[in-house]
Amino acid sequence: GKEEAHDYRYFPDPDLVPVTLDDAAIDRIRGELGELPLQRQARLKSSLGLSDSDAATLTADRASSELLEAAIAAGGDSRTLAKQFISFWSAQANARSTTIAGLGVSAARLAELATLTANGTISATAAAQIAERMLDSDDAPAAIAAAAGLLQVRDESATLAWIDQAFAANAQAVADARGNPKKRQAAAGFLRGQVMKLSGGKADPRLVGELIERKLGE
Repeated sequence: GKEEAHDYRYFPDPDLVPVTLDDAAIDRIRGELGELPLQRQARLKSSLGLSDSDAATLTADRASSELLEAAIAAGGDSRTLAKQFISFWSAQANARSTTIAGLGVSAARLAELATLTANGTISATAAAQIAERMLDSDDAPAAIAAAAGLLQVRDESATLAWIDQAFAANAQAVADARGNPKKRQAAAGFLRGQVMKLSGGKADPRLVGELIERKLGE
């Protein structure tokens, strides 16, 4: 049909000889292809609970998606790794006009950073800062976090001190959280943010939330 369409201008190339492949050759080639992008995209979407767009992002570059799989195999929390690949690792790659795999960070170091984030040793904000430092250092993520003072503080007394400061400086938010059901959630969230700001991002967000709720109920 295309050969007969005048506006298409399609014609066979006389220099290309016909190629005939038998079923065995086709099966052999198919077996060498490995997992195709759409297949990997569907698998990651199912196993990691990703959206279509996030799964597509993670499989856009084969080497980077294989690096993600290697980091998961190295013990990194899979969902945390996916989030970090989509967020700050993609941002770092874009800033350098390369891919995540092209950044040259090993799967083991990626896995360690994800583990530190997942277990609460560092915050998500700190993880992004550490990731940037990892590009210029061969040190382990934990060592970078310690040197930069980015390890989360889980000490209850220290956290309560920050909470007391936040409550003293934001009396209206405290009143809203205690006496206005419609504003309680927003006010409590505001207070959590103030505590994190006072702590320089070092406070454990989960502990902060628990202690704020306890103090609001007193």
